[in-house]
Amino acid sequence: MNQFRVYLRSELGKLKNWDDALWFLRSIRPEVLEVCSLPNDKDRLVEAFSAQDQVDAFVQSLNGFQLKTLTQSCDIDWRKNGVFDNLSRHSSWLERSIPIGLVDVQQAEPRLAYIFERHNFRLTEIVSDPELWSQEPYADWNLNGSVQFLVCLGRLKSGRYKLFDGIHRAILLCRQGARNLEICSYEA
Repeated sequence: MNQFRVYLRSELGKLKNWDDALWFLRSIRPEVLEVCSLPNDKDRLVEAFSAQDQVDAFVQSLNGFQLKTLTQSCDIDWRKNGVFDNLSRHSSWLERSIPIGLVDVQQAEPRLAYIFERHNFRLTEIVSDPELWSQEPYADWNLNGSVQFLVCLGRLKSGRYKLFDGIHRAILLCRQGARNLEICSYEA
């Protein structure tokens, strides 16, 4: 169940932003909000999730049914990122600190696929490519900004960790000089 908590701690952390909170409320079905005791208006939602420790406490309070229901809705109705299926199909997950040299990422923006492909999806090589930093959204990033939630989701395959969630966090952390990433993963 930890993999669902990791995903929700990341996604719900976005709700401190007014636009994301409004998008969330327009996307998530009212019955899911009710089952999970989530505020159904933007102001209360932003206030409830204004800090990562509030997000973490809320996610920790969810029972198994609420956890899966909210994760599924966040994926299918809101973020549309295909993560729920990955989280559900695998039962054995471990959280570890992994050297960044062993990390690959899936492409984050389809229009920048050529940059990711050029570097065989290897995180350190992608981050070292100056062209990445001249493209949106990376050109506008605050490279000194803090990352509130550090754990990424991935799978271990052939000795490499392939991230499927937390790509932007991983890119920023790597750019900031992180030597390791916290990854919750399963073995493929």
